[in-house]
Amino acid sequence: MTKSLKVALGLMLALTAATGVQAQDVSATRDTLDRATRTGDKLTIETRDGVKVEGRLVGIGTDTLLVNTAGGERPFAYEDIDRVRRRRNGVLLGAVIGLSAGILLGIPPRMILNNEGGDGDLALITVAAIGLGTGVAIDGLVSRNKTIYRRSSSGVQVGVQPLKGGGAVRVGVRW
Repeated sequence: MTKSLKVALGLMLALTAATGVQAQDVSATRDTLDRATRTGDKLTIETRDGVKVEGRLVGIGTDTLLVNTAGGERPFAYEDIDRVRRRRNGVLLGAVIGLSAGILLGIPPRMILNNEGGDGDLALITVAAIGLGTGVAIDGLVSRNKTIYRRSSSGVQVGVQPLKGGGAVRVGVRW
């Protein structure tokens, strides 16, 4: 087998493997973002070249993610996306925790007022409502940035290295 034939076969094998992995990566990125986002979500997108862009999700296409940024609508190719974070202001967890704390703190005054001839139920409802309101307010003010997609560092890397009197094709696989 001649040297040029070996180089051609090696290059063909490396490019074929890299193309298959890239196609799977794009499909996985699209599927993950489709499941984890809704239209209107506030996203922070980090691209392979280190750019961070914030905006609201407009739509998920077959090849691109469309985001409305301060400069207008901008498409992001899935193969260029490294990380996507979603910002949400939630109130449900705060409501549950606040209501639970309010009920727990309202039981002793209720028992004392019922034993003394007062309206213990009103005290329990008042303290529970204060706990509910406090929990909702705190949870609503605290915004969270949750990573919903991060490109894995695994994959096939193809590199060409020039050498004196020729060159070398290097294929690296990480998992």
